[in-house]
Amino acid sequence: MVTVSWRSCARTVGISTTFSLVNALFQCRAMFAATHKKSKLYSKRILLFTCRDRPPAAGSDALKRHVFQSVQDVRSSGATIDLFPLGEGFSMDAFYSEVLFDENSDEPPPTAVVSSKLDELLTRVRQKSHKKRAIGKIPFILGEGVKLAVGVYNLVRSTPKPSSVRVEQTTNAPLTGCAAEVNESTSKPLLRSEIDYTLTYGGQKIAFNSDEVREMRTICEPGLVLLGFRPATTLDGLQHVQPASFVYPEEARVKGSRQLFTALLRRCEERRLVAICRLVSRRNDTPHLVALQPQMERTEGGVQIAPPGFHVIFLPFAAPDVERIEKKAGSLIANFKELVSLDGDPDPSPAAKRARRDPVDVDMKALAEARKVNTAKVDELKAFLKSVGQSVGTKKKAELVEAVYNHFES
Repeated sequence: MVTVSWRSCARTVGISTTFSLVNALFQCRAMFAATHKKSKLYSKRILLFTCRDRPPAAGSDALKRHVFQSVQDVRSSGATIDLFPLGEGFSMDAFYSEVLFDENSDEPPPTAVVSSKLDELLTRVRQKSHKKRAIGKIPFILGEGVKLAVGVYNLVRSTPKPSSVRVEQTTNAPLTGCAAEVNESTSKPLLRSEIDYTLTYGGQKIAFNSDEVREMRTICEPGLVLLGFRPATTLDGLQHVQPASFVYPEEARVKGSRQLFTALLRRCEERRLVAICRLVSRRNDTPHLVALQPQMERTEGGVQIAPPGFHVIFLPFAAPDVERIEKKAGSLIANFKELVSLDGDPDPSPAAKRARRDPVDVDMKALAEARKVNTAKVDELKAFLKSVGQSVGTKKKAELVEAVYNHFES
């Protein structure tokens, strides 16, 4: 964090007492447009920091229309605006709630979460800087003629190891691999339509073109189809198949999705139900049997901790074949449980241990006569020397062996 004085900011950045929000948004659009010509931006976001809930001339209807039109122009260019109110007593209803609220956005309505500490402000900025990417935006079909749009998100995922990149030996420029199919006889490149796939069946090769293969792989169209409802108590942790996902409405794709999604979420939460659905996240993906577990919004100090939506719990299509498992490995499983005490006994009988040999029982005199005292253990040497009235202290083994020899030679 860089600390800049008021005079330095006025000299390098510039300030305006008229607070022309329309001009500020216009300049942001111009900067995005100039940057987009050079390199494509993944996301465009404007962070608006202010301590004034009513800009100058905020009561003017003309100003509100101009600001509202500027906000719409910014959003039409693919950018979003995030407000960061500063100071105490900031009221969103004075001006910004009406101007910044977007009914087609998937983001919740703006709320006055005032950041009075630097750490809180930095945390909010860091949260806003991470773009939430959906792994799929699909229709949620509740019944015949009733559907809404939802996005599927991964709340938690493992961080993969970065893949290796091939570079040119002399310039270290990254290299891009390219593969092409060629005719074996003429060595000419083949088009995608000229390539057939074969399957040997009954001693004959059956040919399929790429379109037929694509149709065979497409079992279901992408979407989330409601199959029914079950009590939430029927979910079993032992049925875990893979990490859960999360679904959230996409108002921009289908108008009214947020209202219908919220009604379903509240009803499932009130009745303690989970929705059983068929999920196909993307084209050519395998259908999954899932349970939608409701989660209501949780906030702390005006900051959203948990978003409202459904957790997508992946379920197995069938229970394990217990009879077959018992037939194949029943005796082995029983022996395993008996050996490792998996029957729930909190105090299993300990395994038999070898009887400890008393160090004094070692015939140290015989070892001394055979000059094999060094084969005895340190504990045995110390026990013998203590039994004859000698102190061992912190002596090492070599010193203990020498002390035993000196005892029998004296």
